[in-house]
Amino acid sequence: AAGTLCPADPLIAHEQGVVALKVRQLAGAEVHFTHALQMASGGLSAEWHPTWLALGHTLRKLHRWDEAAAALLTAHRLLPGQPATHVALGYTYQLQGKLHEAV
Repeated sequence: AAGTLCPADPLIAHEQGVVALKVRQLAGAEVHFTHALQMASGGLSAEWHPTWLALGHTLRKLHRWDEAAAALLTAHRLLPGQPATHVALGYTYQLQGKLHEAV
C-alpha cells in the first residue's frame, strides 16, 4: 500500500526489500533494494549503508558472490568499522573460497 501511495520514496522501496528478504523472495528483494538505491541517486551516503548491506546479503543468498562482495564493499566504504558488514563480507569471501580475504 505504501509503495502505491509513494512510489518514488526510496525508504519505502528499502522496506519492501526487507519484507521480501524476510519471506525469502530474493529476486524481489534485489529489485526493491536496487530501486531504492537508484531513487537515492546511487545511495552513496552513509544513510544508505543498511540498503547496501541488505543488498549484499540478498546477492549472497542468490549465490552471486562477486556482486554481493561489491555491494558489501560499498557498504563498508560508506560506513567503515561496522561489525555486521565485516562479518558479511568475510562470510561471502569464505563462500568464494577466498580464505585469505575472509580472515
